[in-house]
Amino acid sequence: MSVQTRIAIACWCTFFNHQTHHRGQVITLLSQVGIDVGVTDLLAIIPNETDA
Repeated sequence: MSVQTRIAIACWCTFFNHQTHHRGQVITLLSQVGIDVGVTDLLAIIPNETDA
């Protein structure tokens, strides 16, 4: 794997991990003001193939 490929993968991983961080911040703030945001776990939201 080339150095450029490893750098690109690291950037994408950091980008998505940072999005998760900010989603968590928003969920916390909404919860603090009494808004129920429901299920936010991506694995709970994605339907199983057997459910389709």
